[in-house]
Amino acid sequence: MKTIVYAYIMTHDTGFAPAIKDNVLSLACCKTNLRYTIGKKYFDEKNDPEDEIYVIGICGKKLADRNKDKISNSDFPVFVAKINKVIPVEKYYSDKTYKKRPDAQYRYEKEKWFFTKDNPHHVITNGEDVEELNGWREEKDLRYINGSTNAPNYVLLSNCYLYFGKSGDYSTIKSHLNNDKILKSFDKSRIGHRIIPFNDNEVKKLVNYISSKENREKFSKQKDNTIDKYFLNKKCSSERKCR
Repeated sequence: MKTIVYAYIMTHDTGFAPAIKDNVLSLACCKTNLRYTIGKKYFDEKNDPEDEIYVIGICGKKLADRNKDKISNSDFPVFVAKINKVIPVEKYYSDKTYKKRPDAQYRYEKEKWFFTKDNPHHVITNGEDVEELNGWREEKDLRYINGSTNAPNYVLLSNCYLYFGKSGDYSTIKSHLNNDKILKSFDKSRIGHRIIPFNDNEVKKLVNYISSKENREKFSKQKDNTIDKYFLNKKCSSERKCR
């Protein structure tokens, strides 16, 4: 078994991607390439991968510059999560288990897609709580679109995570997660994701840091701790904002 660590630069941290509720972190929207890559390559509905998969979201310069009153620097982990479950978007948005999660802003019923009034990428025009989603085959929250590929995407779930947001002790975080190595391995010229090479000792350090009961209790909440304003109070003005 190998430990695979993915990292990506976060341009927004609103509680939408990732979202946390009931001690579960989900990445259901945005980061379409990352979600599809992990879902298809390691899980693909089996949910019994041979490798351990971790995802680290790193605060980018745009996110930090927009929130200078809350944080003093960029290039630190906003969250780190061990992905323990992956499910197709159709199941996530049709299963009542996930209906009340912060990022459950779509509905899938009778082979039709809908969006809710709280969806940050769409505006209700029918005066109801939900509206049918036209053009869902081009919806990047729901589909992986790349060249000739247009396929249903996946939702990443974790019950073993740390979310630091604006309250983290960044020097401690960086020393434990070897953040300098992450940044040197990451091509910040594009908003994508990278596999970060960790040796055995670094992997052990990472796993112990996430598994610590003290850290889990300290870094588990999100709603009042996001770097940006929480998304239910402020809509995204563009689909591209958290892609």
